[in-house]
Amino acid sequence: MTTPADALVELLAALARRQHEHRTVTASRLTTVSGSGLLPADLHEMAVYYLAKAHRDLGDSAASRQGMQTVAAGGGRLAPAARRGLAHLARLAGDFPTAHDTARTLGWAGRQHRVEGDIYWPHGDMHRAATAYAAARDQADQHGVAGERATSQTHRALVLAFTDPDTADDEIHLAEQLLTGLDLRATTLTLRIAALARDAGTRRPHSLRADSHRPQVREETAQKGSAPYPSPLLRWTTSGPPPGAALGPGRSVALPSGTSCAVSP
Repeated sequence: MTTPADALVELLAALARRQHEHRTVTASRLTTVSGSGLLPADLHEMAVYYLAKAHRDLGDSAASRQGMQTVAAGGGRLAPAARRGLAHLARLAGDFPTAHDTARTLGWAGRQHRVEGDIYWPHGDMHRAATAYAAARDQADQHGVAGERATSQTHRALVLAFTDPDTADDEIHLAEQLLTGLDLRATTLTLRIAALARDAGTRRPHSLRADSHRPQVREETAQKGSAPYPSPLLRWTTSGPPPGAALGPGRSVALPSGTSCAVSP
């Protein structure tokens, strides 16, 4: 890599392949690009931001935080996304007061309402989470951002799958419609998990469908190097449901032997 054109090609290739390669590969490529000194400021910022995201997926929170802080301090186009990244890192570290305070400053550019939902629902504040995700969906619709609209609606469906499975039917159906034509693998998997959570504790069959998703979960995990879903995440573990989750009158989580629901970064 000897010219700005070489660096740009490698940057674009790394970003195009990041959903199809292990995050260690993405991190290595972006480290080389960002350290080359060949990119103009705005493209260098892009390399640093996506490198920080790769570090977060790999569990290197310190490196991720440093990168996000650099981009946020620069005040460029990706600064709002970097501030959102810092809120997620605070949440993952268990510093929820900082995460919440940061989220409240994000505005639309930083996807404030969705980040607030990501903070509320692991605490079992399901009503506020569902309301936040609905606000995020509606705001994305107003701005014509289809991916954000579908993601926010999917997270809303996941929350309501725990509290009101009957209402969740309509929310899941709407999320399916909003995802049509979009290539959002992690969000699609989250929606399928919402359907599993909705069925848990009811007479609807779920064991076979849970088994059918395992190959996709393993593939996503292998590529990402960590948990397969975006924030907030749901995975089948042995840890129990989100703290304080209310499952509705007479409902309980009854999953296949050895499994239950838990929040995961």
